[in-house]
Amino acid sequence: MIDPRIKDEIKLKADIVAVIGRYVPLKKRGHNYLGLCPFHKEKTPSFTVSPDKGIFHCFGCGKNGDVFSFIREMEHVDFGQAVRILGEQCGVEIAEIKNAHYEQHKLLYQINEEAAEYFRQQLERSDRAQLYLQERKLSPETVKAFGLGFAPGSWTGLLDFLQGKYPPEKIAEAGLAVRRDGGGYLDRFHKRLMFPIANPQGKVVAFSGRIVEPEETAKYVNSPETPIFTKGYNLYGLHLAKKAIATQDKTILVEGQMDVIACHSAGLGNAVASLGTAFTASQARLLARYSKNVVIAYDQDEAGLNAADKAIEVLAGLGFQARVLDIPVKDPDEMIQKHGVEGLRRAVAEAGDFVQYKLLRILGKYDLRDRLQKAQSVRECLQMLAGLGDRVLENEYVQWLSRKVSVAPEILHESRKSSINTGFGEKGIVPPKYVPAPPPSKYVRAEEGLVAAMIGSVGLRQRFFASFQPEDLAEEWRETVKYLQQSEFTDDKLVDYLEERPELAAVKAKISACLVKQGLAGGEECFKLLVQRKVEACRESLSGALAAAEAAGDEQKAAELMQELQQLR
Repeated sequence: MIDPRIKDEIKLKADIVAVIGRYVPLKKRGHNYLGLCPFHKEKTPSFTVSPDKGIFHCFGCGKNGDVFSFIREMEHVDFGQAVRILGEQCGVEIAEIKNAHYEQHKLLYQINEEAAEYFRQQLERSDRAQLYLQERKLSPETVKAFGLGFAPGSWTGLLDFLQGKYPPEKIAEAGLAVRRDGGGYLDRFHKRLMFPIANPQGKVVAFSGRIVEPEETAKYVNSPETPIFTKGYNLYGLHLAKKAIATQDKTILVEGQMDVIACHSAGLGNAVASLGTAFTASQARLLARYSKNVVIAYDQDEAGLNAADKAIEVLAGLGFQARVLDIPVKDPDEMIQKHGVEGLRRAVAEAGDFVQYKLLRILGKYDLRDRLQKAQSVRECLQMLAGLGDRVLENEYVQWLSRKVSVAPEILHESRKSSINTGFGEKGIVPPKYVPAPPPSKYVRAEEGLVAAMIGSVGLRQRFFASFQPEDLAEEWRETVKYLQQSEFTDDKLVDYLEERPELAAVKAKISACLVKQGLAGGEECFKLLVQRKVEACRESLSGALAAAEAAGDEQKAAELMQELQQLR
């Protein structure tokens, strides 16, 4: 956690014009500075920076705030990270308020950084590793950008390199060593090209090692989960891709590290990988900070296609717009090798939406030359379309399906009605899991927005706790709101509090998304909506009690309840 006094010092030293000027060309206009807004597309400058007030404001999109707000928006980081970034720029040493978790995490980060340096040194010294880089056409610039390294054949090379700096049990805790049965420790990685895995802020949290000799077993060996690394909460390459994702409003989701590197080398800098695991809701929420449009570019084998099916369910269920890459080779890396950079770029641009992809997957299971199989495939497709819940959209896909299977759209529509009435298909007309969930109600959005706004507003917190209890909000917010109620609460304490609790990752992601979207400005409106909900609930309860009192003939009770109702109005 950061000493609160440091924030004030940074704010005094940070020249907001100089800071923003690193991202946006500014021209002086009177006392202020003017430029094109970095948060939305515009041709006429409407983005104003006031050095006197220390704030920025865009008259086009409404974004505004101080220097910390700007860094948070541009870098897509939380408040604590924004403070650290500005501290480095201003030459202010960040004094941390230390606790056990902080010290443990800091040590593991240091061990990983030094391990990454060791692997980089070994890469330069290994002729076999250099030959592999040439075979894979990895340029020195790419190797440097991704921090690639090499683990030699030595069983204790890394342990020897770190000897005297860190105890071997801590190196093992970082996932870089394993304990021998007879005592002592050995390096985890041997004879492998090493891919550092970084968190969104660029700190190395784990490694993945790939064989360079074809006779070696286990193509990839990955770090185990550690106090600073959980596979389902990280995405390979996100620290390098996040700006491109936000700018292009699109993520390319691939399976492996080499696919990410191939995409970036091809100029597709918005590619990330799901670290060889099933894509998780936590990873989706991480992507949602930057964009909710995803092109899935998994391997074109059966395992990759099944993984894409599951990723679609996760993404669509969280309101993403998902498209799926269709290429004639195994993966994006091979696509570049055989069809060139332009071939991959064109395939990404032409990626089909997930409904079309699912229809093609169904049709691909059957021999459409066989009449019975063709009829069954059509029934399955119509069953899936029935779950979309949108007749206009359904009709569009019926037209597409008609062309694909050479059946008149009128017949398909008639068959669809028949299947609804008779329950054709193994699962009837139960909507598939991947159908997008309905948008959250205004009160659900208000809860998210209010909690996010309360982080930066003492006044809003005081008003909330004067009118509400944590139990008045949905269960997912209660623990965080109780923490906000503590007298010693600070912004960075909350950041650390959330980071130390993986079970609150969804809360942290929602708060970050709200702050990126609305800043603190939407808190007042959210507060009013929740007050309105409370009043409506109270009115409904009183109306029910009044009806019961009148039915029981209790005139005194009815009069009291009537008075309370009138006061609410």
